[in-house]
Amino acid sequence: VSTLGNAFTATSVETHVVPATIYLKSATGTGIPGALVVVFDQPTMGNEFLGFNVTGTDGSITPVDYRIYPPATSQLPPTNYYVVAYYAANGTPLTWQEIQQAISSHSTLYLVPVFENTFSIQRTVTATEAIESFTLSNILTTANIVVVLSSFGPAPGVTLSYSVSEPECPVTITQISTPATIVGYTYSVTPLMPSPSVCTPTTAVTGTGTTNAQGQLTTATFVTPVAPFAAQVTITVQSWKGIPLGYTYTYYVTSSNATTPIQVSVPAVELTVTPVSASGAPLTTQATVNVTCAGVPIASGVGTQTVVVPIPSSGSITCTISGYSYGKSASTTVTLTSSQAGQTITKTLTIPVSGYYIQGIGFVPVS
Repeated sequence: VSTLGNAFTATSVETHVVPATIYLKSATGTGIPGALVVVFDQPTMGNEFLGFNVTGTDGSITPVDYRIYPPATSQLPPTNYYVVAYYAANGTPLTWQEIQQAISSHSTLYLVPVFENTFSIQRTVTATEAIESFTLSNILTTANIVVVLSSFGPAPGVTLSYSVSEPECPVTITQISTPATIVGYTYSVTPLMPSPSVCTPTTAVTGTGTTNAQGQLTTATFVTPVAPFAAQVTITVQSWKGIPLGYTYTYYVTSSNATTPIQVSVPAVELTVTPVSASGAPLTTQATVNVTCAGVPIASGVGTQTVVVPIPSSGSITCTISGYSYGKSASTTVTLTSSQAGQTITKTLTIPVSGYYIQGIGFVPVS
């Protein structure tokens, strides 16, 4: 340091430190307030510099090491730095008062890691301030759940419930007693870097609903962890048009896949029912057909009926098919199983009515 001042002969030594501002911004460019940001130097893992603060309304913090005098001054020596950002699992912005309260009461904070990154400050006498800006694509997000029935497309009218579990990681900020030679306060942050092994899941969001005409349901807003941490989304498909289904699916959401729809595929069979006369003539416009599965009417109409039937988690469902034509009626049953999922099953319903099929006219009954 001879060019900056001889520490052995001079009463003071000039050093190169740079004030810094760190911004956390959303994908739209707006600041993200209420995140706890921890900054430390990588070479010494926080021995040279350790600062923490809560982002303001513009999403910024001024990293301050409280061992430096005056304690409100940001002074970062040239080196490599690591940044970790946390958010409350319930999606509520943190306040500096909450952090102070945790420190004074010797309490551990339990927060969701939402960002990790690095930056570097190089030694230069011309630098007046370091500005570091990081874009966080999805601190808060919603999941778009899309329910489909095998390969037969979206399923409107599906009743489901969901829950979102967030990985809460312990963060302990401790004020350490310092010797008289140190001005200000000394803090420790434990751990400096979050580890999945010490985090525990906590249910942050729950909800229920029914899929719309496109088979979609949007969840409530929840926090998006940074990988390798993930939010666990558990979806229970309860019923479709009154038919109990009872499927449970688990998905994991991070910042890398938060915008990707969650597709839930329920096993289903396409059932086609064709009414015919005693002689096998098709009753295209002369028969009324009803399809009831698990006691729930799901199709009714004249002539051939085609309907997609979901298979419950039990593995099978029994459907009753009934028909009526010219005063005659008939019924039969068919059992559909999960092994038939994705297939089209054709069932013929013979109604005991006799007649002839005349081209261009149709069926002409004789009895």
